[in-house]
Amino acid sequence: MSEWPNPPGWKYDPKMPVMTQHICSPKEGRPTLVIVRGVPGVGKSTFVRQYFSEVPHFEADMRMIDPRTGAYQFDRRKLGEAHRWCQRGVEDALMLGCEQLRGLQVEFLDVVVSNTFTTHREMKPYLAMAKRLDCGVEVIDLFDGGFTVEELVERNVHGVPSGAIRAMIKRYEHGLPND
Repeated sequence: MSEWPNPPGWKYDPKMPVMTQHICSPKEGRPTLVIVRGVPGVGKSTFVRQYFSEVPHFEADMRMIDPRTGAYQFDRRKLGEAHRWCQRGVEDALMLGCEQLRGLQVEFLDVVVSNTFTTHREMKPYLAMAKRLDCGVEVIDLFDGGFTVEELVERNVHGVPSGAIRAMIKRYEHGLPND
């Protein structure tokens, strides 16, 4: 496990501890799947924009954005479809990355997925996908970034209420799945 420095001038998260767990290296010619996890408001999207702006990035929340207005509108009924869309996008990008690397047309070496991933079960489809495709895996765990629930409520752009954030913190499984 290693610690990432905060990006220079990252005014949002001066106290954010960032823990990285390298699970496995990719086989030659394969990309790495980077999983960024943490509760709402911790800065997952900001972190990805700072460190991974040039690679494919997927979040289930992207499916909650109205394509006509660009406004975010959470709809619990669409959550399952949003996660399936996210998984398909990640898998497609990993497979495309494998093809580009094999043909030496390297445009990206990483594919990033950022979601809350509060439980190990939520990460398992991505870990299995990476294993099946012989890709590397790195998990970047932002957890709560050292912020209070009140700060996380204020910081999160999706309007997640304090009760929901508290519940996520309570069920948060640190570390990695055993299998």
